[in-house]
Amino acid sequence: MRRTLPFDSTHRRPPGVAGGWAAALARLVACAVAAFVFGTGLGSGWGCSSCDLSVSTRMLPDAMLGVRYNSSLSSNCGGDAWFLQAGTLPPGIGLQEDGDLAGVPTLSGIYTFTVGVFDFDSGAAAYKGLSIIVGPGATPTPTPTPPSG
Repeated sequence: MRRTLPFDSTHRRPPGVAGGWAAALARLVACAVAAFVFGTGLGSGWGCSSCDLSVSTRMLPDAMLGVRYNSSLSSNCGGDAWFLQAGTLPPGIGLQEDGDLAGVPTLSGIYTFTVGVFDFDSGAAAYKGLSIIVGPGATPTPTPTPPSG
């Protein structure tokens, strides 16, 4: 199911995590115990991962005022829900839970923000500061008027 956060979202914590931090911590402890007791790596069949969740998106493309914008965030080692941790997205562009940034920017400027991704299986979260520069839209080229006469 794809949920879209409002364009002016100030969502500050991973969706669906309220009260879930204890469960995520318990899972992490269980994975560590399984690795110690059974001599397995954290990723060996216990639903645990030895991979560290991280945001792999290095930078985002610039946007143009009034022109549809689409870009996708990506992560390493999982990640189920993306959210805006801090800052402000360009007005008109929204962050969807699946990491898609989409919309039509309505105000030019430089927008700096921090996104986060949460992995429900491991309870891990990762964050990264990014920015989008919204430049002015294309200036229409005037059509020459044929000479009269």
